[in-house]
Amino acid sequence: MLLSSLFSLHHSYCSARDIIQEDLTQALASVVDDIKEDLVKQDTIKAYRKLQLSSDTNMTIVLSDKRFCARLKNKNLRDKSFLTLSIVDEIYKDTRLGNNVISGDTLFVESKVSGEIFALRGYSRLSVASVLLISDQRISCTLAFMAVIWLALYILFFRKKYSPEKLHVFPDGTVSVNVIPDNSGLSYSEIHHSFMGKDNTPIHLTPMQEQLITMFWNSPTHTLSKEEICSALWPKKDNANETLYTLIKRLKPVIEDNTNMKITSDRGKSYSLVVRELSDAGTFVS
Repeated sequence: MLLSSLFSLHHSYCSARDIIQEDLTQALASVVDDIKEDLVKQDTIKAYRKLQLSSDTNMTIVLSDKRFCARLKNKNLRDKSFLTLSIVDEIYKDTRLGNNVISGDTLFVESKVSGEIFALRGYSRLSVASVLLISDQRISCTLAFMAVIWLALYILFFRKKYSPEKLHVFPDGTVSVNVIPDNSGLSYSEIHHSFMGKDNTPIHLTPMQEQLITMFWNSPTHTLSKEEICSALWPKKDNANETLYTLIKRLKPVIEDNTNMKITSDRGKSYSLVVRELSDAGTFVS
């Protein structure tokens, strides 16, 4: 939506520029059709010629013409617009003014009195911000507003689903989101840098046991295959099945004594960290 808003913003800006250019062109054409001989005084032409001969460069005269400004359809342009005039001769070049101006088309007018040909163009001093204010930005603003609302809702959802208490950085630098149920009695303390049991005290684990619990914790399903565990914990060992069996055997009572969870096995192919079910008597059973 944000990209659509930016695209709509650019499109509206270009459309507004085109409309301004058409307005400048039609206003100039209207003035030229009504007044041809009086548009440029003979004294102005003589002064123009002298300056051009002395400098030997293409000269452009800037005129603030009230008749031209009055014929602009957009009233916001009237106090920002002006005309430029050049005599078309052997050194004439069709040049445009610099930044922060928008120009219409060039009109060529021949004087019946002197036979001179004038190149006339209408301009309006407008910055990018001014054009944006003139343009119709309703669609882009609506899309931008929707994008902001969507972002705010997403942040609220993310905070609710993944609150700071559930985001943990482990000693090895990995970051995990705890999606283990709250009744598991298992949590991770960033203060103690240790897994905590149901009585909110650190669980004493060997480095290898802590690595394995971390792998269970990071797994979305909390299930790991034998191959995953062996390749992660003993990458250089060809056959680590017995080592894994011993590790699981020693870890099981630690988990069951300190949390409401247990480690289950699927025919020796994979292991899962699951929450024990609550019996009617109020005790956890496997």
